[in-house]
Amino acid sequence: MEHMRVTSWEFNQPNKFFFMNEKSILVGFISLLIGMSFSDSISNFFFSDSTIRVITPFIFGFVGYKMMEYFLNGKYPSQRIESIKGTIIRYKGINKIWLNDEKLANYKFSGDINSFFDIEGNEIFGFEITLSHDNSLKTFQNIVETILKDLKPLDQIQFIRVSKDLNKESLFEKNPILKEKKVKQQNFYIFFSISDTTLKLKESISNKVILGRRLTRSEISNLAEYIFAPRRKPSGKDLPFYLMSMFFNDKYLETSSDNFVTASSSLAALPKHYVTEQFKNFLDPIKQLDSIISVKFTKNMNVMQSFKDTLNIFKFENLDFRKKSNQKKLEAYEQQKIDASEGKQTKLFMHFSIVVTGNNNDVENGLLELENNADESEVNFRPVFARETHFLKEVLLSILPGSRKNNRFKELKVNSTEEAFLYIPSPTLANDLTDDRAFPMRTIDNALWLFPYYKPKTTLICGLPGFGKSLLASLFFYANIKSYQNGYPAAGFVLDLGDSFLFLEDQLADFILQLNYDNSVGKYKPLEIHPLELFKPFGDRIKYAQRFLCNIMGFDPSDKTQSFATDGEVVSKSLEEFYQNNLSNLTDFKKILVEKLEVFFANSVQKQIKMSNWEEFIARLNVFCKGGLNGEVFEPEHPKYNADDIKNVRFFYASKNTQTKDDVSLISAFASLVISFADLMEEKFKSGGENDASNFFYCVDEMQWWSEYMPHTWFRERANQNRKFGASLWLITQNLENLIVPRAELEKKTISSPYALLEAVQRFFFYTLPQNNEVVKILAKESLNEKGIALKGGRVEKMHQIANRISEIKNIISIKRDSPIKLDRIVGYCDEELNLMPVCVDIDKEQLWAFTTHDGARSIRKKALKYCRLTYTETCKLLAKWPGQIPENQVSKQYENDILKTAFDLKEISLQ
Repeated sequence: MEHMRVTSWEFNQPNKFFFMNEKSILVGFISLLIGMSFSDSISNFFFSDSTIRVITPFIFGFVGYKMMEYFLNGKYPSQRIESIKGTIIRYKGINKIWLNDEKLANYKFSGDINSFFDIEGNEIFGFEITLSHDNSLKTFQNIVETILKDLKPLDQIQFIRVSKDLNKESLFEKNPILKEKKVKQQNFYIFFSISDTTLKLKESISNKVILGRRLTRSEISNLAEYIFAPRRKPSGKDLPFYLMSMFFNDKYLETSSDNFVTASSSLAALPKHYVTEQFKNFLDPIKQLDSIISVKFTKNMNVMQSFKDTLNIFKFENLDFRKKSNQKKLEAYEQQKIDASEGKQTKLFMHFSIVVTGNNNDVENGLLELENNADESEVNFRPVFARETHFLKEVLLSILPGSRKNNRFKELKVNSTEEAFLYIPSPTLANDLTDDRAFPMRTIDNALWLFPYYKPKTTLICGLPGFGKSLLASLFFYANIKSYQNGYPAAGFVLDLGDSFLFLEDQLADFILQLNYDNSVGKYKPLEIHPLELFKPFGDRIKYAQRFLCNIMGFDPSDKTQSFATDGEVVSKSLEEFYQNNLSNLTDFKKILVEKLEVFFANSVQKQIKMSNWEEFIARLNVFCKGGLNGEVFEPEHPKYNADDIKNVRFFYASKNTQTKDDVSLISAFASLVISFADLMEEKFKSGGENDASNFFYCVDEMQWWSEYMPHTWFRERANQNRKFGASLWLITQNLENLIVPRAELEKKTISSPYALLEAVQRFFFYTLPQNNEVVKILAKESLNEKGIALKGGRVEKMHQIANRISEIKNIISIKRDSPIKLDRIVGYCDEELNLMPVCVDIDKEQLWAFTTHDGARSIRKKALKYCRLTYTETCKLLAKWPGQIPENQVSKQYENDILKTAFDLKEISLQ
């Protein structure tokens, strides 16, 4: 459940007295007094009618009251007053200004080379926030809340987010399609305007903004110029270059420097009762536009306002909580008390402004959708965004760095630092251009998004067969391997079904364990290593080998509901002797175990029960020993590998080549062996201590199939615990409902909720979704309405819209298989931070050569790797030089040679 808190909406509403606005009552009373002073004159006009004399004051009072009620009951409290005043100003014909004549648009400087001074003498300096993925959003929140809490009455803090065209040639070289699509980047700034210009105060602020870089005066100047001329190259001067004229009409600003228009919208009313992190999603409609979002805060220093606030608290304390109409007010008051107890209470004035630039239609549609989305949102979370049609000039001047100019009609009270933070746009955490490991992707609106796949978070990929979910996971796992080759600590394992990750066999995985069904003889092939050899080279071998053995024997020594702890100790002691004698196969282990059991039974209090249990346990173990039903598979006569081959394993690939379910015990034992060894690897690479700390990448393909043979507790524990130690779980499935914990597992009481695994998912890529919204809402982090239907315009509804449009989106961007330009795939994405968007996965021919599992292309890739002696990545990059399509089926040797000659710039080639 996402964090939800009460807003300050109640404190921005006109004060009430018996359901009547106090301002209206005051105006009505004043009008009544005016009516009394004119009653005699009006009465004389009607021949000294005493009735007229009596009713005149009441008519004046009623009219005054109703007029004030009209003015205070617009879409937001000051809407109609703002409209009247704006109409009067516009009537005067002020539709053109020269920026160099505007005092607020000009700065002065002296002393500090990194700051300006406004006309009132306030010093202005700023920081660019450069959050990396190692700095959590929570850290940023703590910094912001600390600054807001310590903000002095005469000072101001301003948060600005700029979204504009991306200029990063080095990134374009790696991914040319990014330049072709004109992707955008975002920059985030914090500006301070302080009256106390002492060095001590500035140093105090700088120490708090630990995630920011101090801006130079030239950088601040360039940003100020960009606000009014976003299409023009900045002058680079210390002071903004403002020799330009601006022309206003009812909705737009047009500069003489380009043909684009600029328009604005502001937050005119806070969400009705509650606000969450989802508030930032209201800004989605303007993502495709060049935009600037400015959120400014000043401290409430008005003595009269403080008195009113105190009076309001007194009123709240005496409200009758039994009345439904008072419940929201009381909830707001209770939230104030909580904020006060947590040190988060404050008294702030906020101005939230949005300025967008683009062609007329895009600007109009973007701002209209912004307002409509807010209007159509659920009533308790509904804010009001209002188009600036009267005070556009003031808004544009207000977003200048450190500007004290504001549209006072859009001034909002905020009573908590935590609430204030929820209105501030977040820094773009994923767009750290220095992050070489992050995977480059684009939103559907062509904004750059560098996805930090390597972060230890539980990630789910869902979609029906053929949509490309395994391809997407391959991209990230391959990137994980390349990051290790580039010097970053990384490790991982993949459990595959079929051949989706078969490319890992070709010099990428350090060790491969396969359960392959041989159709020619109608049975499974032997494993290529004795199972217990997998654990032999490692310090924790006893712990994980015991887990595997106890599983195939049918008991869990850690199960507190059973008394199997001592049984597990017998297995551990047997394993100690087994490894000390350098033995390998399960039959040898069974002999040692049987000898240990004789002593165990002799010392057991419940001898008969234990003997009975162990008859079953040994019988199950016999199935996998020589001569047993599955002994031929688990005790290979001529194993290809031994412990020496896996002591340095870092990337592990396990697979089953078919989806047949003919032998449950065999498949379950193989799955147990794989996850026990994978857990041992994860322990080895766990972050912390003396271990080889690395980002460990768990990946289970076709999870819905494997979950029949793997305990749900394993999935839940990996999802909930391993991310704390640098490990991330990746699950690939065809349907979200496959993650619902079965009733049989719930009856064991090891998992409390059927949705425990779904609730642990932190990142979610989806191609298709089920119609069961009870499942979808968990990943959407959103409740349904009282009828169980998705909220209109909510996240669940948007996720279904994205899923329904996936097939259409695939065809939006033309895919040319014979082009060296990177190809596109479309997938939906959402995460625990309430990001929700369709994103493009750009796939080039190098990656297609790297991930292909088709026989024809794989045969060519194997030959290239064998004879060129280059790395896997270098080989695939050369194969991508082939201009034709990547062959799926086997081709002639001449065709193969043509591809290889093109790749390696050879005139002739001869392969044996």
